[in-house]
Amino acid sequence: MLLTLAACGTAEPQRPPAPPTPDPPATSPEVDAQALLLEADRRELGPAIDAARTAPGPADRRAALVAIARLHDLDDVAIAALRAGLRDVAPEVRSAASLGLGAMGSEAPRGIDAMLAGALAAETDPRVRGWIIRDLGRLATDRALEAVAASLRSDVAGDREAACLAAAERGIAHRPVSREIRGRLAALLDPSQPEPVRFACAYALARVPPSGPPDELRGETVALGAAVGDASPRVRMYAYRALARTPGVSVEVLSHGTEDEDWQVRVQAFRALGAVAPNDDAGARELARALRRASEALVSEGVVQAGGPVHTFLAGVEAAGPVARAGAVHDVAAELHTAIGRATRSRDQGLAHCAAAELVDRGRGWPSRVADCGGDTVEAWERAVLEARVLGSLEGAEPQRLVRLRHLMEDETPAVREATLAATAQIVHLDANELILTSLAIDDAGVRAAALEALTTVASRRPTETLVPPPLPGDRVREALRSAREATPDDELETLVTWVGAVEAADARELHGLAEALARHANRGVRDRARALLRAWSMDVPDTHGAVPNPIERTRIPDPTTRPRVRLETTRGSVTIELRPDEAPVTVARILGLVEEGFYDGLAFHRIVPAFVAQGGDPRGDGYGGPGWAQRCEDNRLPYDRGTVGMALAGRDTGGSQLFITHGPQPHLEGRYTAFGQVVEGMDVVDALQAGDRIRTASVSQ
Repeated sequence: MLLTLAACGTAEPQRPPAPPTPDPPATSPEVDAQALLLEADRRELGPAIDAARTAPGPADRRAALVAIARLHDLDDVAIAALRAGLRDVAPEVRSAASLGLGAMGSEAPRGIDAMLAGALAAETDPRVRGWIIRDLGRLATDRALEAVAASLRSDVAGDREAACLAAAERGIAHRPVSREIRGRLAALLDPSQPEPVRFACAYALARVPPSGPPDELRGETVALGAAVGDASPRVRMYAYRALARTPGVSVEVLSHGTEDEDWQVRVQAFRALGAVAPNDDAGARELARALRRASEALVSEGVVQAGGPVHTFLAGVEAAGPVARAGAVHDVAAELHTAIGRATRSRDQGLAHCAAAELVDRGRGWPSRVADCGGDTVEAWERAVLEARVLGSLEGAEPQRLVRLRHLMEDETPAVREATLAATAQIVHLDANELILTSLAIDDAGVRAAALEALTTVASRRPTETLVPPPLPGDRVREALRSAREATPDDELETLVTWVGAVEAADARELHGLAEALARHANRGVRDRARALLRAWSMDVPDTHGAVPNPIERTRIPDPTTRPRVRLETTRGSVTIELRPDEAPVTVARILGLVEEGFYDGLAFHRIVPAFVAQGGDPRGDGYGGPGWAQRCEDNRLPYDRGTVGMALAGRDTGGSQLFITHGPQPHLEGRYTAFGQVVEGMDVVDALQAGDRIRTASVSQ
């Protein structure tokens, strides 16, 4: 490492001095910007980064600290570089330094929270203050939480907004906040607050679980109940999400949201209603009424309406699944299955018809209607996936369900086998365990990963007062896991990460040698997971790893001042994405290369989560495929708003060809998933996308 800095300290930084006059140029001729990016992509702190760190140009200093920030696993020298950056005269450099320290999260060494808290006290730039507050939230320490709590009472709206988003980080880290902080979050939902503050606080309440008896949470419930009437759909959307976890909420309030003018609000209201329905006698009846209303909006003059109406209906049916056997829900499901079946044939009609069929089958206790749902608009393998899902959702009749699941495992379509294994994991039976163990030998990346996930579920199951799961045969499990690892290539990153999880769940310590080898893996996501397992087992953790594979070539790096555009011609229409090489240069370079090669032509959007994302770019079509190489994460400050384009991951530095487009704001993705573009035309097309829709062609335009 060539960074020549003193050892890291934790003293609080002084207030940044006033910028010199005149301002220095943004970049310096002695800094090789492309060499810096090459070092950053290789995760090396070499001479280019060292030169940029002390260059007169703020853009160079920022680039150096961003490169350091993306390491995550920082030593004292790297931390010292970031600490020095907190005192830089340029706000963009201070922001980059904070990004790197916050990205360490719960693994940050002692004193990082004090370092950032000191930087916050010294900071005068409003935007940088907001970033530091949010990065304090990512540390999730008590010292950091004190700074966040103080910022909730700031006179500056930007500080309050950032503090709400920072409080949400506690929920993401599965750590509670005090009732006092939750009370303050609820108070900031008041209409007198600026919309960004109200949104951020509604989002935080949706992320941080409530604590305390219902009578002590009444104030929050009242505030959230008022927030669902907010003028901003962003606020309403997250207020409904928060109410799903709030005791004492009225099902009538939730049901009202299923008729909201904004389709994403309707989706969240349905999910909230579905969350409370199993524990509320009136919930199932209210859910049935809401489903009927959604179906009336879905079909107009015999035609199923694309976009929001379909998303709303599909979300409503999914929410009703846990109460499918309730009389009111079963009756309306059967009615809707018949009515939608009469509508004009289309892909949307087929998906809605199959969703209703699945709900009917869950209510009746056996997959029958899904066998012929959707007509020629739905593929046979898609119906098989639905059959597996129904079988996994039922109770009892274990031998009969396993007969059908074994039959489904004979289907060679990976997606069918993956769904079948997920369903099998829900059945507590010796034969279910046997089917899972046998499936580990299937030579397919997705199926092997699904079998490992199923084994993790089974091995994690603990006895209860009413259920004692059959024991797993330890020797057989260990041998199956050993064979699965030997059969998994080193570039099947998601499968390797899943393998480590299965080994941990099965407590297969005899395989520690294989885990140690993965702890030296070149990929960060794989070795992080393996090292965490070794630490949990109190075993020695390697501190070396293989060289980063497939580094980017200098000639492929795009000009950071450009905004190249990619046009996706889909089966629903055209979508234009503006790329950001200034924030994610290597990711943009690789995406442009794939587009120019024709890689995306004909690929499907395999995953649609209403009010969250539309995801595609997998040549397998099941989420386990990619271009044959992995892309490193490029953490940045781009927000995940409506239409942001990001890189899908299965762990740190596991990106490839799969990308997603957000339907709405998703702050929890920021700084975790590489954002590299924004939809500038065709967001209505994105809203209309459903699973199975395809990219006909992808092309580049400047």
